[in-house]
Amino acid sequence: EFEGEVLSHNKQLQMRVNDCRVLDRSKFDIRDFVREGDISRAELKRQISEKIDSIKKLNKLVEIYKVLGININVKGKLPGDKIGDTFFEVIREGITNAILHGGSRNIDVNIKRDSMIISNDGTVPSSEIIYGEGIKGMKRKLALLGGYLVIEYKDRFVLKVKI
Repeated sequence: EFEGEVLSHNKQLQMRVNDCRVLDRSKFDIRDFVREGDISRAELKRQISEKIDSIKKLNKLVEIYKVLGININVKGKLPGDKIGDTFFEVIREGITNAILHGGSRNIDVNIKRDSMIISNDGTVPSSEIIYGEGIKGMKRKLALLGGYLVIEYKDRFVLKVKI
């Protein structure tokens, strides 16, 4: 049932991407879709239910964004435990931020058992970033497991996670 819903959503998104009332595809901006709510965090949470393990959720997330022209390159494998669940939540929030705030089209995720690095090709902030609820939420979830988040944005925007 879940896979059918995700595939149906993917088809709907692909149709919107293909004809999305934008004749000039060079002017297509994924941020418009995210802001309109076509692929909102609430929708992703609904489609990627808690019944499915984090490894499958990450695969589905990659598929959903691929339809929209966002490349998520994952190296390594999520642990199949609470750490994996938390890493997934950090990845999801990191992707959302990369697209919305940086205009990223390519996101790299490098996962190890107790650490992870997420980087993207989006615009790097020119001044100190202000932590919104997304980053604060990531830090809270990691702290519950004794972990932490380091944010770097010199050449690329990078999230470093350690448990």
